[in-house]
Amino acid sequence: MRFNIGRLIEHAEGPQSLDHVRVFTLRALKKLLELHNFKILEIKGSTAQLPKRRSLLLKLLSFADRFLALFPSLSYRIIVTAEKT
Repeated sequence: MRFNIGRLIEHAEGPQSLDHVRVFTLRALKKLLELHNFKILEIKGSTAQLPKRRSLLLKLLSFADRFLALFPSLSYRIIVTAEKT
């Protein structure tokens, strides 16, 4: 709240309120780490945990998920390796 980074969770109607709120964007996460004197060493995207049983739809979703994980800002999760400076 002090640095106005990220977003507060808002309870809104419509597509933005469907069970998922991304509180931090990659840019906001980087800024927060910089403000607290962390040096970012590596940033990676991560995939979702999809069921083992694979239908054609799940295979397509898995492919799309793996592709989007190549771009951390679009991935399911963001993994940051950082060290305190």
